[in-house]
Amino acid sequence: LWYALWIRLRGLDLGAASLENIGLSRDRSKAHTSSGGPDLARVLKSIEIPPWSRALDLGSGKGGAVFTLSRFGFAEIVGVELSEKLVRIAEANANRLGVVNVHFYCLDAGKFTDLDCFTHVYLYNPFPIEVMREVMNNLAASLARKPRPLILICKSPYSLENEISPNLFRLEKEYRFPYSPPFYVYVHKVSEKG
Repeated sequence: LWYALWIRLRGLDLGAASLENIGLSRDRSKAHTSSGGPDLARVLKSIEIPPWSRALDLGSGKGGAVFTLSRFGFAEIVGVELSEKLVRIAEANANRLGVVNVHFYCLDAGKFTDLDCFTHVYLYNPFPIEVMREVMNNLAASLARKPRPLILICKSPYSLENEISPNLFRLEKEYRFPYSPPFYVYVHKVSEKG
């Protein structure tokens, strides 16, 4: 309740949007629903976020999750969203909040390959499975180029285990909250070979 009041008092637009409303097709996208707020904050409180960390929200919509991430000490947070209309709304929301360490880009998440600087990646069931496979391939290529610890946070009504390679990520923890799809936290740790 307090989160809804906070949104209203700040004049933010974080409401849901249908594919028809944002002019996207079902083959590369899904309808927008914000996933920021208290449940995501509880998950973030339980994971390690060193001060130099950088977060990426793929399918960032109007920025709800990005603004929650911005409260947890990330050096930078980037939102990637396919809808130009939603990117403009997210930027307006960021201006209303006075948040300066966030950036939004209008791009297809499956084509976004500039991943090497990120330590945390967030997804809220934002696109069809084919795009998810492209994202996972891009993450695998990034981790091969630049081995590093990486935390993958997924909020989804179903487990993404079939799409997330067990060779790259290990399911660390599952979080369930009332009235919300579960969150899954996956971890990629750099091999300690000789």
